[in-house]
Amino acid sequence: MSLLPTAAPTPNKDNKFMTDIKKFMNQKIRVKFDGGRE
Repeated sequence: MSLLPTAAPTPNKDNKFMTDIKKFMNQKIRVKFDGGRE
């Protein structure tokens, strides 16, 4: 996990980072399921 910074990030940055990842993952999953249905 070289993506994670060694220094503790600010809670605000961390939350935004996690939110972006969750949004990205949800998008990928949705696209995958939508593509598999058709």
